[in-house]
Amino acid sequence: MLSILRWVMVVVFVAIGIQKFTRQSAYGIELYIPNSPFVSWLSIFGVGGEADLLGVIELTTAGLLAARAFYPIASAIGALVGIGTFCIT
Repeated sequence: MLSILRWVMVVVFVAIGIQKFTRQSAYGIELYIPNSPFVSWLSIFGVGGEADLLGVIELTTAGLLAARAFYPIASAIGALVGIGTFCIT
């Protein structure tokens, strides 16, 4: 059961991470970045840069979660980053 949940999380992070590289998503999160106490510093990268950075973080999180069979520590780090992502969001 937990392995199914892990793979669902991988799919969710991949889907959301890929969407961050589209112009529509970049402008969709433009309103929320400056008002967040956690990610307001991302505005130094501009609209496209902040979305790209968040996309890279989410795709990296998916990769870390998927690495469970080979690197359990990496998967644990990915789980912590995933928890942080959902708490910040």
